[in-house]
Amino acid sequence: MPQTATLEVTLSTEEIEFIKAQVANGEFSSESEVLATGLVRLKDEMTDRRRWEQEVLLPTLDHLEANPTSAIPIEEVIEHLAQRRLQRLKVG
Repeated sequence: MPQTATLEVTLSTEEIEFIKAQVANGEFSSESEVLATGLVRLKDEMTDRRRWEQEVLLPTLDHLEANPTSAIPIEEVIEHLAQRRLQRLKVG
């Protein structure tokens, strides 16, 4: 089991009510578990975002800087999305 410590934090009334509701409805066994789970998810999200930035965003920006003519003009993107939306509305 991980080593634990106590930390005093200030939360809004709404946040406290949410945490207490998660325990009351049986989703979690304690307020600490609610917060710990939220922190794990936040850490995972931040790790995923950093990985995406390194593996996708930065290489794409580098490519666009080296090859600016490979970019699609925004007007073309908007028109393409509008056409796709119309097609979906016709099918649905």
